[in-house]
Amino acid sequence: MPEEVEAAKAELLSEVVEKIVSSHMKWAVSTVGGLTRLPGTPLMQRRQQQQQQQQQRGESIGDEVLVNEVVTAPYDPRFPATNQARHCFVRYNEYYKCVFERGTEADRCNFYKRAYESMCPADWVEEWEELREKGLWMGKY
Repeated sequence: MPEEVEAAKAELLSEVVEKIVSSHMKWAVSTVGGLTRLPGTPLMQRRQQQQQQQQQRGESIGDEVLVNEVVTAPYDPRFPATNQARHCFVRYNEYYKCVFERGTEADRCNFYKRAYESMCPADWVEEWEELREKGLWMGKY
């Protein structure tokens, strides 16, 4: 009896190892729209289905997948703690300082705008905009 159990364990172990090795061989990485995806993910499965449908219709296959790039403000050593409220407030003020000095079309100003938009809660920004419109904003700019 123990010999049969050991034989079954060995057989099962070899099957598991074979499956693992074969699955790693199949894990070719594909890049779609600048993002790396594994073949088994839902995005890649959908993309493969779309490609098959395009081939059946005779259309050319391209990587027309549009991906919104999510970018947040870079690390700022002036704000090392996890609470980023002050960082948010400073970026908001830096944006309006930049607009005052360079105008609304300056690329540098867009950096500050993206930074405060990515880290500040929308409620805060709305409230600050209302204060700016009423002339009650506490900042210089």
